[in-house]
Amino acid sequence: MLSLDEFLARSDNRARIYEPYRAQADKELTGRLTICIPDMHLLEKEANDDFWDRNPDHETRFLNFLDFLLELKESEGPDLEVIQLGDLYDLWQAQGSTNRIHQEYTNVLNLLNDPAPVYVVGNHDIDLVRWYEELGETFGREWRYFSQVGDKHRVIYEHGFQADFWNNQEQWSGAIGREITHIVNLWEDLDPDIDVKLGGVWDSVPQVFSKL
Repeated sequence: MLSLDEFLARSDNRARIYEPYRAQADKELTGRLTICIPDMHLLEKEANDDFWDRNPDHETRFLNFLDFLLELKESEGPDLEVIQLGDLYDLWQAQGSTNRIHQEYTNVLNLLNDPAPVYVVGNHDIDLVRWYEELGETFGREWRYFSQVGDKHRVIYEHGFQADFWNNQEQWSGAIGREITHIVNLWEDLDPDIDVKLGGVWDSVPQVFSKL
């Protein structure tokens, strides 16, 4: 199994660490290197598309990273695991279904499928599971994923909305976060960075309620 340092060295700067945080587990958590790709929030390359962010270089850098993952998958095989950890699409702000998003990000989505990632849904793309619940079909998308060492579960992979009062789609309160996102999305036509500006205010709201 590749170590993180070996992974970075082989990436030729196509993968970088922005926050040098590391923690050592007291037992073996996995038998392979696991790469998690969360929160891409793909949209239609308009003002509210934070992945695009009016800068084509963002997509180019990500395509280069995916090229590296494919090279690594060919050499490492099952010793490399890729997990799409939710909110690949931002269906809370999308113009209908995923069709236009696929048109704008054909290269990204095709390359992302090639390493056969595990797809764990987030709060912004959970509808991809809900739309087909009655048919009993999820198309390989999961609410959570468990890694194993031998016959024992070691790590639970979730998007994280389960721990967020305002965005928990398994509770009634998740509807609040969804509606607020719809409202902010309307404002982004006037100010594309309004979500960033409101971020600090939004983060402080749960702290106020937690004291009540």
